[in-house]
Amino acid sequence: ILSKELNVPIIPVCIRGAYEALPRHRKYLYPRHIEIHYLPPVKPTADITYQQLADKVKQAIASVL
Repeated sequence: ILSKELNVPIIPVCIRGAYEALPRHRKYLYPRHIEIHYLPPVKPTADITYQQLADKVKQAIASVL
């Protein structure tokens, strides 16, 4: 909502390997490789709804996973 109201692009971020490094039931980190992917910005337009904007961001993240 803020992105659309303020006309600011959303930078989707995909983090892979974090769960393997620190599963829910563990107190300490496992030494694991964690990848962080910064995806291209998703820019809001005047004719797009909030839900469509959220769906675009979800699709961008799903394409990397």
